[in-house]
Amino acid sequence: MSGSERFDAWRASVAAIFSCEPRAPEEIDGFVARVTAFDLGSVLFAESAASGQRFVRSERLIRSTDIDHLMIQWYRRGGYRGMHAGDDVTVSPGDVSVLDLSRPFKTRIAGDHFHNCNIFIPRNFLLPQLRSGRALHSLRLSVDSALGRIFTRFLAATAEELPHATQAEIPTITQSIVGI
Repeated sequence: MSGSERFDAWRASVAAIFSCEPRAPEEIDGFVARVTAFDLGSVLFAESAASGQRFVRSERLIRSTDIDHLMIQWYRRGGYRGMHAGDDVTVSPGDVSVLDLSRPFKTRIAGDHFHNCNIFIPRNFLLPQLRSGRALHSLRLSVDSALGRIFTRFLAATAEELPHATQAEIPTITQSIVGI
C-alpha cells in the first residue's frame, strides 16, 4: 500500500478512540504503523509503533462513542506534548501517562516515530481501587521515579509474555494489570 493508504487504514483502526493527522502532509508517503493487541476480556492491551502524528479526542467524538475507559500509555520510544482537558502535558520517552477517554485531549508526537504500550481499562474496574478524589486524567509517572520504573518493568514483562499466555491465565493477568 502507499503511505496514504497505510495512514487511512491506521486512521480507521483508531477512529473510535481519537482522530489523527500526520504532523505534516509531506510525511504521509513514509507513514508506517504496526499494532499488536490482546483482548483480555474487559481490558485491552495493545503495543503500537508508528510514524509521528497528531491525535485529538474531541467532545464530539466523546459524545458519539460509549467508551468509558482510562487509557494508560507507556512510551517506550518517543513521547508527546499536548493538552488534556486544559492541562499542558509533556510525556518523555520512558514515561507513563493516563488519559481519561471521557475528557478531550490533543497531543502531538515528539520525534519521527513512537513505540508505546497501551492499556484500556473500563472506569468501573479501576475507580474502586483508587483513593477518593484522585484525579487520573493527565497523570504522568516519570521514568525517573521508582513507581514509574516498577510499572514500566511490569508492562515490558506483560508485553513479552502475553503472546504465550493461555486462555486460562487471562483472568489472572487482567486482575494483575488492573491491580498494579
